[in-house]
Amino acid sequence: MARDVDLISVDFDFNGVTFRINGAKYFYDDADIRANIGADETDENDFGGKEIITKKVQWKRRLIPLTAIMKGDIPGGDAAQSKTTSYFNFYCRPDKVGEAFDDLPGKAIDASLLPGDFEIKEVIVRGSGKC
Repeated sequence: MARDVDLISVDFDFNGVTFRINGAKYFYDDADIRANIGADETDENDFGGKEIITKKVQWKRRLIPLTAIMKGDIPGGDAAQSKTTSYFNFYCRPDKVGEAFDDLPGKAIDASLLPGDFEIKEVIVRGSGKC
């Protein structure tokens, strides 16, 4: 999906370390999705004395890369050509991968944040060759 997206920060607390990443608001701003992948809203003002890792090279080694396969309608397209498949790469805490696989499919994406009535159809491990 080539479009401008608003970004937000989310925290993944894992093994006593907080990993902070930026991601698409239409995905990470949903409380149910955050719960399913082990992410929390970022409070920019409260560090609570914890170590916060923001360097991608460090959190990429500890968080699991997944892909959400989404289907939706392209706004303004004709009915025959409007259905589209979109792939969204995201990260998940290792202990929440099963929950992401089980609970994210069927989840609708907020149309006010991503027009097109997108719904997550499947979650796969990134690089598994399925997409």
